Amino acid sequence: MTIAEPLGIAGLGLIGGSIALRARRLGIRTMGWDTDASALRLVDVPASSLAALGGAAATLVLALPLEATLAAI
Repeated sequence: MTIAEPLGIAGLGLIGGSIALRARRLGIRTMGWDTDASALRLVDVPASSLAALGGAAATLVLALPLEATLAAI
C-alpha cells in the first residue's frame, strides 16, 4: 500500500497516536492536529488547525471522537 505524503492525522489519542508512531517508524512524513498540544510531539509537523491540516495533507486520517468526526466531515 502506498500512502501519499504527508500523512495528516486529526486526533492524536490512542488510535491516531498509534498511527502516527507507526507511520514515522516506516519513514512516512506525518502532520497532525489535536486539541491537546502535548500530543503534537508524535508528528513531524504540527498543524495550526484542523482546516490547515486538511489543506496540507495528501492523505488524511480522522481519529477524532465520534461527534468531532461528524462535525469535521
